[in-house]
Amino acid sequence: MKEPRYPVGMQDFAFLREAGMVYVDKSEYVYRMANAGGTAYFLSRPRRFGKSLLVSTLKYYFQQSIVSARASASGNRTR
Repeated sequence: MKEPRYPVGMQDFAFLREAGMVYVDKSEYVYRMANAGGTAYFLSRPRRFGKSLLVSTLKYYFQQSIVSARASASGNRTR
């Protein structure tokens, strides 16, 4: 069996997914944050506890949302 690759020090969501590294899916939390209606969030976590990776995940979440919204408006579909 292939040894899992852990993304120590990696902070880019897209790179982790493309490289097939271990990632704890935080989609539910990203969705909750995006739809909770707050204007600011304080991410209080210890050092090296995934704050930058969570922010990167949010970035790609919102970029995909924008792409999907534009495609819907123009009549195109995205995956």
